[in-house]
Amino acid sequence: MAVRVGIEWTNVFHQNDPECQQPDLNYSADVAEGFLLAMRSFGHDDIFDWGNDNAWSSDFDHPDFGGDSLNWSDNVHFCYFAGHGGQFRFEDKLAFNIGFSSRHNPPDLAPCRSMSPQWKLGASRLKWFALDSCDIVTDTAPSHVVEVWGGPMQQMHLLLGFIHVQRVGPGTRNRRIAFALDICQGKPIANAWLDTGYGWENPNEDASRPIAIAAGSTRDEAIARREGETLGWLWFDVRATNWLAWKWRD
Repeated sequence: MAVRVGIEWTNVFHQNDPECQQPDLNYSADVAEGFLLAMRSFGHDDIFDWGNDNAWSSDFDHPDFGGDSLNWSDNVHFCYFAGHGGQFRFEDKLAFNIGFSSRHNPPDLAPCRSMSPQWKLGASRLKWFALDSCDIVTDTAPSHVVEVWGGPMQQMHLLLGFIHVQRVGPGTRNRRIAFALDICQGKPIANAWLDTGYGWENPNEDASRPIAIAAGSTRDEAIARREGETLGWLWFDVRATNWLAWKWRD
């Protein structure tokens, strides 16, 4: 059973474009490509590896919003993004966005970013989505998690990310490699993410706090996926995202 894997990452941003300006990053390519390398070592399919100007926001936006996700992020089983991320208010609701180096959006959309209200995660092939960024949630209260992710998660199995600030340093690549090796050897995906994602890059900073959010058509299904889903669950589809269940390492 080969899993289709795609990664995107951003390290360098165009500082001469005020709408794309963000601080440059040092290790996004390292962590994403470390994950991909480990997955490939177990025979999984390397579908795409796009970085910096080759990483496009439209790869994540659904065609209903002018994007091309069905050919990219939702055309793989496991998509991994490493770069800037954050929450904001969109039409009076909490939402999430990821940043890109260049403008590839349709002109009527916000430049240099892809926003979760424009996502339909799992509309095609996507089962697992890792966001190696800050702020996929800033609070673990049910009202907060469901407000941000209840809409975008559509038949996707598991969303992986970090609470509030994500700390990335030279050693993070090894933790992402360890995550991939763990799940390739049959460890439950959510447990592997929490075990390898939690840690300090600098003892003077807060630790990175990983979170895993599972979906299901029933409460029991969402909990079962959170606790036990492995790569072997690839073809056990989520028929409807009626429930979310999550856990985190703090």
